[in-house]
Amino acid sequence: MKAGIEFFARMFTGDTKENKTGIVNFESEIVSPDVFDEILNFVYTEELELTEQNATKICVAANFFCYEKLFEKTQKYLISNLQIENVLDCLNLARKIWLSSLEENCLKFICDNFLFEIIKFEFIPYWSFEDLLKILENFKKRSEFEEMFQIIVE
Repeated sequence: MKAGIEFFARMFTGDTKENKTGIVNFESEIVSPDVFDEILNFVYTEELELTEQNATKICVAANFFCYEKLFEKTQKYLISNLQIENVLDCLNLARKIWLSSLEENCLKFICDNFLFEIIKFEFIPYWSFEDLLKILENFKKRSEFEEMFQIIVE
């Protein structure tokens, strides 16, 4: 199948409802019509305009479709566009669909940008001990900040 979307190949072969009716329905929380249009455009043109508004939605849909090429493209976009305003959303997305690379980059971004106030007041109530250890590991690479981080964690 073009662009390697085996999801649809499997859907339209064999004894499936979609194969019998020729109709596919998706829950709009997973694949909205505008996201599906972007994906189809990418399938046929390999062009994609990722934005702050659509990148996470396309990433979720690409994961749902097991469309590796698009999934990697959106993940790279999210990593390269981390900002203070979106790092929490990206971290939540990374955990929701198991994106270890995005998760690591979010934690690194937090450490690199000294987001102590965000860590102190927003993250700690929601993070597990393992999360805090991951952040601490990033800080250990920057030994001069370890003591400061320990104070915040305590």
